[in-house]
Amino acid sequence: MGGIKIVLGLLTLVTIGMII
Repeated sequence: MGGIKIVLGLLTLVTIGMII
């Protein structure tokens, strides 16, 4: 299920964006 990896990747980018 590659969809989960995509979602986790997006969440990671959003989290990093909020931190920066």
